[in-house]
Amino acid sequence: MRSGLRIVIGTLLCAACSWAVAQIPGDFAPGGPDQCLECHDFGPDSPVHPVIAGSHGQAIMHPGSEQRGCEDCHGPSAEHAGAPIKASPAVSFGPRWTASPAAQDSRCLACHEENIAQHWQDSLHMLNNLTCVTCHDIHAEEDRVLFEKQQAEVCTICHKVQKQGIHGMQRRASRNPP
Repeated sequence: MRSGLRIVIGTLLCAACSWAVAQIPGDFAPGGPDQCLECHDFGPDSPVHPVIAGSHGQAIMHPGSEQRGCEDCHGPSAEHAGAPIKASPAVSFGPRWTASPAAQDSRCLACHEENIAQHWQDSLHMLNNLTCVTCHDIHAEEDRVLFEKQQAEVCTICHKVQKQGIHGMQRRASRNPP
């Protein structure tokens, strides 16, 4: 039953993501993710590899899916594909170009607002112009925020004063880096 529910939820999220990406003005790259990979190397040492190998790479791993791969997060980027040095992707997360915090978060929230990020709009992080990618890294093999043993390590980068007791996690302080 659980796996069936996951499939239904996954299908609905894919449809919602495709709809949300379509709301960004611009044209999609004609070659889709394959065109992106012509310049952005795919390999074990590439920051693109963990994205494609994970759940965000469904369009590449499963051709014909409702997702568009890179453009699910970066938006329609035909202009960037045509002039990659001059034009940024529709939504860029840096370092060369950086979209506004609202534009960046809108990409993540297009798929995650109904579930894991349902309270993001009310959070102090959002109100202080931090973005989802300030803490989360989908270009990493493992997003440290998603693993309980590593969450405090990420949070205490900014929350230095709370390092010994953030969210009652003082019992885990010995696992935190010095």
